[in-house]
Formats: sequence, C-alpha cells, structure tokens
Amino acid sequence: MVRNALRVCIQQAIRSAALLLLPLAFLSLVIWATAGSGTGKTSDPLKAATWLWLAANHIPFKSNSAGITTWLSYLPLGSLFFIYAIIRSGFLRVAQILQPRNRRETNRILLLLSLSYALIATICAATVSESAIAFPWYLAFVIAFCESFIFAYLASELRPNHAHTQPWQIGVKLATTSFALLWGVASLITALSLAFHFVDVRDLTTVIQPGIFGGAAFLAVQILYLPNVTLAAFSYLTGAGFHLGSGSWVNPFVHRLAEIPALPILGALPTQKNYLALLAVLFPIGAGFWISQRTRQLFGGSGNQSIAMKQCFVATFIASGFLALLSSVLGSGSLINRNLSYVGPTWWLFPIALTCELGLGIALSAFIARRRS
Repeated sequence: MVRNALRVCIQQAIRSAALLLLPLAFLSLVIWATAGSGTGKTSDPLKAATWLWLAANHIPFKSNSAGITTWLSYLPLGSLFFIYAIIRSGFLRVAQILQPRNRRETNRILLLLSLSYALIATICAATVSESAIAFPWYLAFVIAFCESFIFAYLASELRPNHAHTQPWQIGVKLATTSFALLWGVASLITALSLAFHFVDVRDLTTVIQPGIFGGAAFLAVQILYLPNVTLAAFSYLTGAGFHLGSGSWVNPFVHRLAEIPALPILGALPTQKNYLALLAVLFPIGAGFWISQRTRQLFGGSGNQSIAMKQCFVATFIASGFLALLSSVLGSGSLINRNLSYVGPTWWLFPIALTCELGLGIALSAFIARRRS
C-alpha cells in the first residue's frame, strides 16, 4: 500500500511541476529565439525557465557580483496562486486514484506528495545553480515541502464533501474568511489610491519606456507583485506599516522613505503621515466583532456553549496570527539592491497588531452581550 502510494505521489508531483515548468520553458524558448544571440546556448532558456519556476515557488536565490553577495527573497505572492492550483490538481488526482478511507491515509498522501514535490525542487535548485546565481538546495527542500504540504492540506480540507463541525474548524474558517475580507478591503483602498495618484503612475510608466515586449513582461510582473502591494496596504491599515528599503518605515505615524524603485504600482504610496488612516483599524475591530457574533449564533444553543466558544476563539486567534505571520514572511524580503535589503510588512508587528485588533472586537462584542443579559 505504501509503495503504491509513493509511486502515485511521485508521478503526480512530477506532473504538477511540469504543469508550470513546461509553459515557462516554452515562453523562454520563444523569447530566446526572438531576441537571438551570437553566444547564447540552447540550454540558457531552459535554465531561465527553471529559475522562474523556483522563484514562483518562493525559493530565494543569491547573486554574487564583484565579490558582493545579494539576495532576492522578495518574490511575488501572485505566483503562489499557480502553485496552489498545480498542487491541488496533484492531490485531487492522487486522492481519486488511491481513494483514502480515513484521515490517516489522507495524511500519508499529503506527506508523500509533499516529499516528492520538495525532492523535485531540490534537484532543480542543485542543477541550475551556478557561481553568479545560486538557489540553496536546503532552502529549496524546506520551502517546497512546507508550501506543498500546506496547499495540499488546504485542498483536502476544502473538498465539497468535507464537513466543518468541530469548534476549532469553525474558528479557522472564521479567521480565514475575515482575513480574506480585510485583505480585500486593503486591495480596494489600494485601487482607489492608484486612481487618485494616476498622474504619478503615468509619469513612472513614461520614464521606464519598456517597449512592447518589455511592457507586456513588465505588466505581468506588476500583476504578480500586486498581492505584495495590497498586503503592505493591509499592514498599513492595521497601523503596523511597511518598509521599502533599509531604514525606511511607512505607517500612519511615520513616513520615512529613501529611494524607491521606479515602478508605476508604487504610485499608490502615501506621500506623508496620515493620522486619519488610523480610522482603518475599525475594519479589523469590526471583523473581530463579527467573528464573536457569528460564534455566539453557532454555539448559543449547545449544552457546552462556554467550552465550544472558547475553543472556537482560541482557534480563531491562532489561525489569524498564523495567516498574518505567514503572509508577512512570504510578502517581505530583500530586493537584491543593498538599499532595498528589506521590503514589505514587519513580519512580527503585523500579526501582533492584527490579532490585538481582532481581540478588541471580540471583547467589545462580549461586553455588549453581557450588558444586554
């Protein structure tokens, strides 16, 4: 049974990797053939495609130029949507073939599929690394394993026939829903800011002048990095703020910026301190209030009301903190340039601010309910 499961998981892990790697290889070959080169090798576009595939999996790489080592770890969150899609497809195929009968067998599939995918990423990282650009194989294994395991677990939990009845499951679901809604609000505010600063966005686009093919690639990169920008806006609205280079910090109380990349999407940046932006903390406080009200509706009639509600709230806090921590770690990092050594939300401050504001909303709901009773 284990041998059969391992064989199927390896096959589907290879298929999942190929679903994204092959289109990237095709695009790299087309660009390479169009551009032409007198010194290039046929293997160059295939190597470039593998670099892109590893970067899409959020595996950072280091560059060594003139004896100076720099890292590119600020990678696009948008690429993770493709990774989730291919991992989900692989898991569903494995589950369809093996037909797991209980949670133990499902967990075995998750483990074997994640190990197989991580092994593929490790082999790719070790194969394409060179003196100028290197992907550490140990980071590739750890990141690819954690990433594929989380995505496969989400795919197993989000199956239509999978019920969520336990208090901790409902708490995780409420935390995920509120986090997605708050991120959506931050995305809407980012879009409005881009509209209000349209002149700045246009001027930045004019300065770059990327051309037709360069413009298409430039647009694709900005779309993939759009979740990073909206995540920074999310952190800003909680009061935690974000960074855009060494020594920088932007939040409602502080506006400290040095040089910024000439990217049109950065036209949405705040231009000064804005204490009124603190009013945005009403959104996560309102989310906490909604979570509390929803929890009371679900468990208000049960005999173990107090215990179930406590379990649900604890799961909500843990899941909210974990989601904020994970997204801030993935949505921040170094951008090769030493002056941009740290870009994105503060990985520890954003989770603390968000969970405290959610807790304030839950406490407010409990206070109102106690006054009414």
